Amino acid sequence: DENPVVIKPTINRDICVVCTRGKNTRIKELQSLLKSSIGNEDENHEVEFLLSQIINDSVNDTTVTIPASILVYQKDAVGRKLSEFDGMIIHPMRKTNQVIFLEAKNRDKKPAFGKNCLIEKLDKFSLEYASDEIKIVDYDAYWKHSIK
Repeated sequence: DENPVVIKPTINRDICVVCTRGKNTRIKELQSLLKSSIGNEDENHEVEFLLSQIINDSVNDTTVTIPASILVYQKDAVGRKLSEFDGMIIHPMRKTNQVIFLEAKNRDKKPAFGKNCLIEKLDKFSLEYASDEIKIVDYDAYWKHSIK
């Protein structure tokens, strides 16, 4: 629907988007950003969760990683935030699961809370998904979206 989108730096003032080729390069790049992080505990947790998803992905291809907050604004109301995602992974060369939406929760109660937050955010957009497609990892959640 062409809502305005802003990428807000969290762990690094200058680097919000990382484009890499190869799994090990992706991992090293994110680890380096975390080592020199200027983010708070929650922001670091968001990038650590993103890194865990990169580590668990065995495909050695080109990836655009966004270790920052993705703010989506309402298109009719200037400055009114519609939603915020805790990072994103984009695999432009893949045939399925090209976009991974992340919701990180730095907590130790209610494992489904991250999933419920992600559902709430996705419901604001015209993306079709099934609730059981959203996976819970500890207290975090992610959804892999295929672009047809």
